[in-house]
Amino acid sequence: MATFSSKFTRALTFQNVACREQKQKDLIANIDVVFEAVSIEHCLAPGDLPDPSIYRRKLQVCASQKTDSLSLPLPLFFLN
Repeated sequence: MATFSSKFTRALTFQNVACREQKQKDLIANIDVVFEAVSIEHCLAPGDLPDPSIYRRKLQVCASQKTDSLSLPLPLFFLN
């Protein structure tokens, strides 16, 4: 039987996953702004950084590949 704390922890975990996915989407959408901020912060010329569109495509591929973490065997203390 699951206790309140384990149910609460599971709910927080699912919330963190949703938050992480939203952050990934924001990063992919705003990669140009991120690259510009990095170049300003580190005093780099805009040509010193790679093309943001290449990284956007790579991030989209990585974000679309999901791993099924629930298919892994869980330690016994997670099952209580």
